[in-house]
Amino acid sequence: MNSEKKIAIIGASGLVGQEVLRILSAYDVALIPLGRKSKNQRIQSYLVENIEKFDFKQVDGAVMSVGEKSAVLFREKMQHGILIDNSTAFYHQAPMVVPEIYKGLKSSVLVSPNCVTIPLTLVLYELMKLVKIKSIWGSSYQSVSGCGKKALMDYQNKKGFYDKLTPCIGQLDEKGDSEEELAIIYGIQKVLGISFPISWMAVRVPLAIGHGMHVRVSLQSVIALDDILECLSCCPYIKIEDRGDVDIKGSHMVFVSRVRLEGSVLDLWIASDNLIRGAAYNMCEIAKWCFDLREKNDVC
Repeated sequence: MNSEKKIAIIGASGLVGQEVLRILSAYDVALIPLGRKSKNQRIQSYLVENIEKFDFKQVDGAVMSVGEKSAVLFREKMQHGILIDNSTAFYHQAPMVVPEIYKGLKSSVLVSPNCVTIPLTLVLYELMKLVKIKSIWGSSYQSVSGCGKKALMDYQNKKGFYDKLTPCIGQLDEKGDSEEELAIIYGIQKVLGISFPISWMAVRVPLAIGHGMHVRVSLQSVIALDDILECLSCCPYIKIEDRGDVDIKGSHMVFVSRVRLEGSVLDLWIASDNLIRGAAYNMCEIAKWCFDLREKNDVC
């Protein structure tokens, strides 16, 4: 058993951090949530420790869900063990890992991709087993919880993004691409190891939880729709739905619907819980692999 393993949870009070704590609490590991305002603060059954005073030599590694600047700062403070991070701070330097796809080695820093990239690459990875892809066009409709806890609280109090469609996420560059769109495109290419053309538009929608996307995939050859549906249906983490109007909240599955094929052009709708499948679940799967974690009731 791995009872001596210790993992710090940086950003444990955030939406993703709380889910990481909940998921990993089922495993044989000591979890230490860290925060800047930690005095007498509890998350679930855990007492939060002050990250400014914390000695990272106590832990084997950390799972971190904070902003880019804070991620760099805390990594410098850590200087020890394996870090699993879901910000964009280490996108270009470190391996980007979706465990169902990644075949590389462990590293001192491992990046968990964007909350759109994860479910999308899982579907594309299965398709690429059948047929080569020529190009991708897509648009994502991303919920308010993707902006963090404060944005979600404002939305629930009918403020901020409430009743609004926001046509871009992050700053636009000189070509008109947003930060979010560039992160999605880069993530797809890095996770899948491909370089075919990708065009993407990301918008914020007034929904609490759940990201959806319409994806149009141009294939290099014609293939039967039944073969595509069978391939996706056999994947243990993809669920095919007739219409797609299902409650995805709390699920680690990737939901696929509205699958249409005309010639060599495939259209489909993909949806997932952005806090679970798009973030916390993937980070926890990386942690289970890195630290060889076992469920508490698993007897060796």
